[in-house]
Amino acid sequence: MPEFGINAIDNLALFYNEVEKFVASVKETNPLLGNFTHNATVISGGNQVNSIPELAKMQGNIRTIPEVDNDEIKNVFAKIVNKLNAEKDVKLELVWDYDKLPVFSDKDSDIAKIGQDAYKKQTGQSIDLVTSPGTTDAAEFIKAKKEFPVIIFGPGIIETAHQIDEHVSIENYTDMIEVYKEMITQFLAEK
Repeated sequence: MPEFGINAIDNLALFYNEVEKFVASVKETNPLLGNFTHNATVISGGNQVNSIPELAKMQGNIRTIPEVDNDEIKNVFAKIVNKLNAEKDVKLELVWDYDKLPVFSDKDSDIAKIGQDAYKKQTGQSIDLVTSPGTTDAAEFIKAKKEFPVIIFGPGIIETAHQIDEHVSIENYTDMIEVYKEMITQFLAEK
């Protein structure tokens, strides 16, 4: 009796559409991190084709920038949920699994220079410093009471991260072991 059910997928779609309207309206950008991004990445709902789904879930990934920060996003999403929950037969719940902040570190920090020097010494090649909009454990490090520089530096190719063909060559892996050894030696020598 579909006419007696409340389709949770339909209600979730209402939320998704409102969020997408908001995301499209964001024009701010950050000179280092680029644009604010939001992607719905996992959706599930229902359990058989001839029953109205009583439950639907959506997960997403948000990469904030200082110009559109975590608190602003939480407030906007909460307002969307509250507005939709005021409609008949809509019951949405918003849960935040993670609350990671953007991380900035001085490109001229000792650790950045040591990393570049060690890489060049080991491979004979220079390596440029670049920014990444992705999240790492560095977002936890910035919660420390003392500030310290952070770099994301390791084997692999960033363009293939989270892709089907993501891989790390054995040569790159073993080179980076030697780079890390050199970095530690240089870092401790300076202390």
